[in-house]
Amino acid sequence: RKRKLTKEDERLAKGVTADPNCSEAEMRGTPFFFLFFLLFLLYLLYMKITLNPDKEIVEKIQAGLKAKGGYCPCRLEKSEDNKCMCLEFREQIKNPEFEGFCHCMLYYKSKD
Repeated sequence: RKRKLTKEDERLAKGVTADPNCSEAEMRGTPFFFLFFLLFLLYLLYMKITLNPDKEIVEKIQAGLKAKGGYCPCRLEKSEDNKCMCLEFREQIKNPEFEGFCHCMLYYKSKD
C-alpha cells in the first residue's frame, strides 16, 4: 500500500533541506547556512574586507549585533537596510575607489 507524499517528502525529493518559512535561527545548522556563510567569507576576502583590528571595538559591536538580532547596534530602526552588513556599507564597497570603515566600524575595506 502506497502512502501519500507529504510536502516534506516533496521538498526532500527536490533536494531542499530547509523549510522556506523557517526562521534564521532554525536555518543555522543546515547545509544551506554553511554554504552561504562560506560564500560570504570568500566574498569578504575577494573584496579585501576585514574586521577592525581593534578587538575591543569588534567585541562590543558583535555583542550589540547579537543583542539586536543582527541589526546594526548603532541605529535605532530595525530594517533590512540596517541588517549587518548594512546597505550603506554594501553600497560603499561597490565603488572600487572606496576605502574605509563601515558605519559602526566593525568592517574595513581596503583598496589593495
